Amino acid sequence: MKIVYFSQLPFTDNDFPLIRAFQQQGIDVYYYIQINSFRLRAGLIDIKEQIPKNGIFKASEYQEFLMYKDYIDLNKIFVVNSTKSLGLHPKTILLYLKLVKHIKSFRANIIHITWPLMGIKLLLYAFRKKIVLTLHDPFPHSGKESLKFELYRRLSIALIDRIVMLNNRNVRMFCEYYNYPFSKILVTQMGEFDYMRNVKCLSETKDKPYILFFGYISQYKGVEILLESMKYIHEKYANIKLVVAGGGKIYFDKSLYEEQDYIEIRNCYIGIPELVGLLRGCLFAVCPYKDATQSGVIQTAFSLNVPVIATDVGALPDAVTDGVTGAIIPPCDVNALTCKIDDWLKNPQKINLMRCNIESIWRKKMNWVPIVKQYEEFYKEFIFNQS
Repeated sequence: MKIVYFSQLPFTDNDFPLIRAFQQQGIDVYYYIQINSFRLRAGLIDIKEQIPKNGIFKASEYQEFLMYKDYIDLNKIFVVNSTKSLGLHPKTILLYLKLVKHIKSFRANIIHITWPLMGIKLLLYAFRKKIVLTLHDPFPHSGKESLKFELYRRLSIALIDRIVMLNNRNVRMFCEYYNYPFSKILVTQMGEFDYMRNVKCLSETKDKPYILFFGYISQYKGVEILLESMKYIHEKYANIKLVVAGGGKIYFDKSLYEEQDYIEIRNCYIGIPELVGLLRGCLFAVCPYKDATQSGVIQTAFSLNVPVIATDVGALPDAVTDGVTGAIIPPCDVNALTCKIDDWLKNPQKINLMRCNIESIWRKKMNWVPIVKQYEEFYKEFIFNQS
């Protein structure tokens, strides 16, 4: 069985350990990562300078991939390098025609994609009968709705015969809403992001103990709720700081916090070495999301034994066991968040116990081997039904 796995930079946090597990289980997998001129820094990869020509290159031709050479076999990982911001630029069209030919040369049984095909990538429907789609979000996040994107989603759902979802929340609702057969969906999970423990970190030297929010900043993440909560926390714990670290668009009034010495906002892409340093140095992390599906942020935090306060939205309660590996609170509730942070700061032994629980309980459930077996059986069933 040969697998072509076509993805993009923001999903490398989950893709890398999955592809590594495929490789370790002897699955013949060819992994393609799109790199566009307008997005060079995302997920695990922080590209300083793009190769200045369109083409399909070995990942090892980018220096930034080499830090993972002892973690994952780079020999079958390719970069689809697009230097043109215009999606239908003639050179981009030529690039994706070459990609179709490149993929075809492997005679793969499965073409696995991780996002609905849009724009020039519609050319990949040349492999429609072999495509499996990982649908990270059964429904768009609040503030992310778009008629154009929904049309592409519906096209993918209509044309693609197998879908993977990373938690079981909303699967039935998705099937009813889009009239998609439940029997054609694999419900699986993310495993441990174990590369986090192998990255040399940038040490954080903070003058105060700190709570951490990290990840891409977007309106549905509820950062403003955490910032409001910190006003009350600061009154009682003047030595505690909040660090907000992540790229994305600041949708709240940042000027309200720029003069506050207990708030630090790093509104930029956070590379993995920097993120590892932030996680190793923090007291705990907070995910005050207004809505969610699953969260790679929680997997990332837990991979370094960092407890998380998360909200009762999407599959976050499945990821965080309340009182064991973290806490679950109602969404959009400043008072509930403030009370939980206060409780943890008053009782640091709870944080320490949760760190131990993540190591002894959570990690055992995050082995990639049974996850890969699920994928393998799903692929085999699909291949059988193609014949």
